Amino acid sequence: MTEYTGEWWVPANPDLKMRGILTIKDHLSFLQSKISMKNYDFFKSLGGNLYNPGIILGSSEGKEITLLECEGSKTGIVVKTGQPNSSINIPVYYPFAVFVGAHFAKRKDIGFKKLEISYQHMDEWTNIFEISRKYPKNTNNIIVEYKKPKAVKMYQDKRTSISIDFQPPESYSPNEIKISQKVFVKIEHLSKEGLFEKDLSIINYIMNFLTFGMNFPIYPFQIKGTTEKKKIVLKKFNKSYYSDIKIFTSNMLESNKENKQLSSDEMLFSLKDIHPKIKDVINRWFETIKSPLKETYNLYLDTLYAPSTYIRHNFLNLIQAFEAFYTASYPEEEQLILPKEIYETNVNEKFIKTFNRDIAPELKSEGIKENKIQELRENINNKLEYGNEISLRKKLMQVMKSPQYKKLMSLAVKDRKGQKALAYKIALFRNDLSHGREVNNDKLIVVKEKLHLLIKIILLKALGFEDEEVINFLKLNHS
Repeated sequence: MTEYTGEWWVPANPDLKMRGILTIKDHLSFLQSKISMKNYDFFKSLGGNLYNPGIILGSSEGKEITLLECEGSKTGIVVKTGQPNSSINIPVYYPFAVFVGAHFAKRKDIGFKKLEISYQHMDEWTNIFEISRKYPKNTNNIIVEYKKPKAVKMYQDKRTSISIDFQPPESYSPNEIKISQKVFVKIEHLSKEGLFEKDLSIINYIMNFLTFGMNFPIYPFQIKGTTEKKKIVLKKFNKSYYSDIKIFTSNMLESNKENKQLSSDEMLFSLKDIHPKIKDVINRWFETIKSPLKETYNLYLDTLYAPSTYIRHNFLNLIQAFEAFYTASYPEEEQLILPKEIYETNVNEKFIKTFNRDIAPELKSEGIKENKIQELRENINNKLEYGNEISLRKKLMQVMKSPQYKKLMSLAVKDRKGQKALAYKIALFRNDLSHGREVNNDKLIVVKEKLHLLIKIILLKALGFEDEEVINFLKLNHS
């Protein structure tokens, strides 16, 4: 846990300050004010922005601090403002992002020349290091030399460069089998500084990519930025340097506390697996995560970031991921039983006319109240709206026998008969779970794992991997 105690104010009123403590712990950062008579004026000055002041600036032991997107939460501590029948419920502020080392009075001012992001398990995922042992003659000493790997370029355009870079370990032993080195992702803006909010999207895209590749929830635990605003020029030596700004966001860890070591066998793929084509893969990742397929990726990633102890929840999440993929990937005419116009004219409209002309009057004559008839009409309307869609079982079969996935389907089912059986079981379990019916948990687990494999095949192919590469990623020790 990290704490910063100091004075805090809003950019529009720098002379009116309050005392408070900023606490940063894992995924949570918040500002708790110290209640005193001097603080009341600060809260009063916020008026209607009391629970949403936007940006709060601070100073703690000489450090400049900026809190972005501060949302206030009532604490139950009520103080009088000094005016008749008027009081304030003192808030605790939860900032979305914290910048330690600089003041940014406006959102548009928050930009960086370079960002370095350390994610969990990057050392295991990259697993690139070079050491050599030298044995000088006539001595028992061993000289161990570490050679820093070259940076791996992930993405490059005219404005931005993204790469994986390495820092040598602080110390290592001649007997060490594995060297632990600091690995981080570097975002550099080649012309003007980039807006932090756009860079944050990149940080999250890469976080999700690493989670997908490592088959394990990955979070950043350290972000450092440099900006021209904090450039220091030493005229005497004709040199300049940038002071680092520490950045904390709501979806990062306070520190890398994860002791678990990930092996390559647990990962879907490592850097070595995709190194020759990493630029193409990252480009496709950036494209697909913004495309209609993004919902499929998000739903799949949810099963990694928040794996439910209930198998049924994970299964339904994967079903939604598949349906989102199907809707985004197949033409509308293939998703419908009848052409849309024919269905609307000859089924939907005629059925509602029949209901209004014949069924509704008969129900009324039976003493059914109008509100119940209307409720039934709306219910039928809702069912008719989706009545022309092909079944989930047919969607699954359509994908499994598609030339794009045909060869890879053998990883889940061996033949056409097995595909039909799997599609039937997936659809049956989906219907049973959707209607609250009991299911056999052991059988559900088997079907869920096959559906999970199907989604991984779809997503890997969307990233441009060849069949042989996908087969290698999904071999038994990677599944």
